[in-house]
Amino acid sequence: MQKFERFWEVRGRGFTDEEWDLICAEVSMVLEECPVDLVGPFGTGKPNVNGVEISFTGKDGADGFFFYKAASGMCSCDTEGKPYDEVVVSVLAIAKRIAGDILDVPGFLDQSSLRRIYAAWETLPKGWTSKSVEKLWNSLSGGPGTKHPVSACIKKMEGKIDDPGAYCAGLSDKVRGKGWRSER
Repeated sequence: MQKFERFWEVRGRGFTDEEWDLICAEVSMVLEECPVDLVGPFGTGKPNVNGVEISFTGKDGADGFFFYKAASGMCSCDTEGKPYDEVVVSVLAIAKRIAGDILDVPGFLDQSSLRRIYAAWETLPKGWTSKSVEKLWNSLSGGPGTKHPVSACIKKMEGKIDDPGAYCAGLSDKVRGKGWRSER
């Protein structure tokens, strides 16, 4: 494997609509703030973030990155170490955090900088209890019976924190477990 060749596989059912919406929302925020010049996957136009795929390449050229909502075989992108490699890694890390059971990303997610992404809700802040976390979740999500509680949480947190998708998905995992990410 080349040093900057990234591999991944979207397994099983692919991403649910809710998972994909969360992934696209976070990726869109990353792309808006991204200092790397990105273009469409074939070297022209703008990066794609839509209901089917996330795709782009660096303006300085290299393999196009194509990441699909549907299940796929093993995919790869050789970024040749160009600046957009960090964006590819960010997209895969976002998707892995949101739906780790669906995305297989061999090797590189073991890097210590990316492990921190998954650790955010592993331990509670000082003074918090499971009950206080559940109370917070219910206030942000609309409580039991809300059709799309993670989306409701994101709407309430937009503009208040840097990454509402990550925050709400992590909080939901802590309160509801990862079963909410399973097939409907």
